[in-house]
Amino acid sequence: VVADTDFVGGATASKTKGGITGNGDVPDTVYRSERHGDFSYVLDGLTANTSYSLELHFAEIFFKEAGRRIFDVLVNGSLFLDDYDIYAVAGGKNTVAVETINAIADSSGAITVSFVSGVENAKISALALYGGGSPPEPDTDGEGVVDSIYLFPNDPTEWADTDGDGMDD
Repeated sequence: VVADTDFVGGATASKTKGGITGNGDVPDTVYRSERHGDFSYVLDGLTANTSYSLELHFAEIFFKEAGRRIFDVLVNGSLFLDDYDIYAVAGGKNTVAVETINAIADSSGAITVSFVSGVENAKISALALYGGGSPPEPDTDGEGVVDSIYLFPNDPTEWADTDGDGMDD
């Protein structure tokens, strides 16, 4: 998780009350603070033309209903999240939403993440960058097959569709 550095624009805010839901191993304090407004992060010093897994961590800590904060996120100038509503995606206030994209560092070794306000200010709580590709894929049911391979990741008794043809293998 990247500290709040390498940014241009925006402002910070924080909230000290209320627990955060769905944050796993990430401390509540990460989600109780934010950068908001129209701003960008330039993550540099990376290997040029290399794929990285970029996680964007959000929690709506101010608004109590969907539709109050809607914004766009661009990665290297391309739209990644369109009309993003943290509350709607996370399912409530003080609840974590994480979005992941494989981003390729440009020829100078940088990835630029831009936040554009729509309704109210765009915001983010944290960024995480994993080098050279994606973090390990999850196997939530523990049967030894990663979740992305088949349609029933939480039930080890269901069939797998490893070739993507929609039929049991």
